[in-house]
Amino acid sequence: MNELVPASPPEDDGASQAVPPNPGPENHQHTQAHRRNAGQILSREQCLAGISQLPGLLVIGMLKPQTSNSMLGAFNSLLHQHERSDQPTNRPQISNEDILRTWRENPAMVRMLEPFLTDDQLQMIAQEEAKNGQA
Repeated sequence: MNELVPASPPEDDGASQAVPPNPGPENHQHTQAHRRNAGQILSREQCLAGISQLPGLLVIGMLKPQTSNSMLGAFNSLLHQHERSDQPTNRPQISNEDILRTWRENPAMVRMLEPFLTDDQLQMIAQEEAKNGQA
């Protein structure tokens, strides 16, 4: 006759998560434009956008607190790495005089050193090549 109904919802262990409905065809282009490639690392702006969306997704029940905390940790790790990569490195640089001397003695060697040269040093070599008519 009468069924017993619990007064409060059952405890959630965090294993289940609400899943948003599939977007309709009207949203297909929008989702395609914002889809990431496999292995693509989120930019600083994408991380900040994701962090800013977490509270709203929590409030409407799209994310569980455990999932949100995990995502926040991942976003923070990426932001920390972006911050570290933006700081100037302390690795030794080749002096401009040494680069010019090497370029005059062995231009092929300078080509091998290009990954280690600054933009200004590469521009300096290009100007020297233009002055001397070399390419």
